[in-house]
Amino acid sequence: MSQRTTLEDLVVFGNHLSGEFPEVLIGRWLAGTLWVSAEPVLLTNISEIDFESSSSSILCRSHRIVMRSDGAVTVFTERCRNASPQDRVTYWEVRAAYVWLGDFAKLGRFIETNGFFDFQDEYYRNVTEGTFVSTRVTRVRKAYEVVNYADGGPFGLWIVQQAIEGVGEGAEWQKTIHQAKRPRWTNPLPPQKQ
Repeated sequence: MSQRTTLEDLVVFGNHLSGEFPEVLIGRWLAGTLWVSAEPVLLTNISEIDFESSSSSILCRSHRIVMRSDGAVTVFTERCRNASPQDRVTYWEVRAAYVWLGDFAKLGRFIETNGFFDFQDEYYRNVTEGTFVSTRVTRVRKAYEVVNYADGGPFGLWIVQQAIEGVGEGAEWQKTIHQAKRPRWTNPLPPQKQ
């Protein structure tokens, strides 16, 4: 199949295939010369992306985006109640969404090919106030985490972070709830249903 250069569309979604497509087909898909309808597992080794950003000094400036290869997206955003000028009570807005599987697969390939797994575990700038960003990517059942405080990491890491936020914001929202706290990575989210 990888020798077919005239192939324009490839639809294998729902055929219960395993393994990853040949690189030549993935290259054509990424270049836009081949339209593919397939499960993300056939196009990327990444199964989950978990991105968290919070300010060290500003209340209500935290959010977390969790994306899974089944298209489920959950976004946690810290909100201030603001019942009065002195009110410092916060809550978490939790939005469930769905992202097109092709977008997840392309984001996974972008993360893989742009050096995420070669970054250091931690980057820090020596400042007292900054944004704490943690990106955790699960590839072949192993989680990789890169912490970036006060934008101390390389430009390539910033690009990966922006891509994750962009895909997360482009998700189709299904419902919103409020809760007192957001789950941590040690308390995984339950599987999302479409």
